[in-house]
Amino acid sequence: MLELARAVASGVLDLESLKSTARPTDQVRQELLAIKGVGSYAAANLLMLLGRYDFVPVDSWARKMVSREWHRGKPVEGADVEAAFERWGAWKGLVYWFWNWTAEPIEWLLETDQENPAVRYFALRDLLELPESHDRVRRARSAIMREGPVPVILEAQEPDGYWVKPGSGYSPKYRSTVWSVLLLAELGADPEEARVRRACEYLLDHARAPNGAFSVYQKPVASGALHCLNGNLVFALQRLGFGEDPRVGEVRDWLARSIVGEEFLDYYGSGVCAPGFACGVNEKQPCAWGANKALRALLETPEQAKTPLVERALERGAQFLLSRDPAVADYPYTERVSSTWFKLGFPLTYWSDVLETVSNLVRLGYGQHPRVAPGLDWVRERRDDHGRWRLENSLRGKMWVDIERQGQPSKWITLRALKVLKAAGLYTPDS
Repeated sequence: MLELARAVASGVLDLESLKSTARPTDQVRQELLAIKGVGSYAAANLLMLLGRYDFVPVDSWARKMVSREWHRGKPVEGADVEAAFERWGAWKGLVYWFWNWTAEPIEWLLETDQENPAVRYFALRDLLELPESHDRVRRARSAIMREGPVPVILEAQEPDGYWVKPGSGYSPKYRSTVWSVLLLAELGADPEEARVRRACEYLLDHARAPNGAFSVYQKPVASGALHCLNGNLVFALQRLGFGEDPRVGEVRDWLARSIVGEEFLDYYGSGVCAPGFACGVNEKQPCAWGANKALRALLETPEQAKTPLVERALERGAQFLLSRDPAVADYPYTERVSSTWFKLGFPLTYWSDVLETVSNLVRLGYGQHPRVAPGLDWVRERRDDHGRWRLENSLRGKMWVDIERQGQPSKWITLRALKVLKAAGLYTPDS
């Protein structure tokens, strides 16, 4: 700055001449670059202050924003930033200056929210990758049990551990034991809390058929075992601290064997009716909703329990999901493709959406597979100008407590989407 001041005072640098519109921009730029401490970034900004917009000020921030906006999060160079605005010619610097960049939503997810405290916990843990022992994570986890949906759900629990009525707990949707336990898991309830453990114990003792699997019928029988139900409950029980329980291991084993068809004798016309996700509810065709639930559960398998059988089931599931374009979701169906695939929801319960399919495939290691790319694009294209995603499928009025409003920006959907994009290498949060 001192050298610059001396240059101006001595007349070596004529600031007034820089304003002259008669001088070519390149000539003015070279004069600015000759000043000690002024590089291409500073020169581009100074040129814009002089009303010259021929250059884009390229720095690490510009590269990050252009990467996020047009390159699906992949690293870019300065030339890529320039190329992004080249079409505007002499006005490209001005366009860059006023570009409506896709916003960074992480701060929104991290704010204190008494209605959805679990979002903050999962954002800290899964997006910022802070350990469970971190003070911010521990405080966020504690808030889940004090405010928001979890205390309301637990308040409705009967002393014996069930909700609404004793038995297998599948009905009524979505307040009975099955759905309450699933929602507690989705919302990050504390596995050590006595009522949470009592609910899990009740489910394991009252909802399993003689073959070890969970059944949709009030009196559990093997013909009522479905991939969606068993996938949901294995996922929930593992998340709620029962992943190493032998009873959960039996269900997990049933799930994997039913998928690959190894030593499996429990196929029924009304439930799981053949290897590879065939389901009686889907007219005996392979059911992608059930596949997604089963894969999500098996992906959460504790490392010590991830047997070769589980690995084979995961690969069988991956090949099934890759057999179609996830963004089209034309998996085997009757009459028409369900519109639910294309409505982002939380909680999903037994149905699925494109985002869940893409999430499973990315977690299975197929994030760079060409079949997955349209699904990732589909997810990215649904965010709004603030970098948020809307809740399009809701159970409002059907659960113990409502979670967000349909049609409005959703912290839960945004969290789901960002986790997938981050895992695919297409998103890096600003910490």
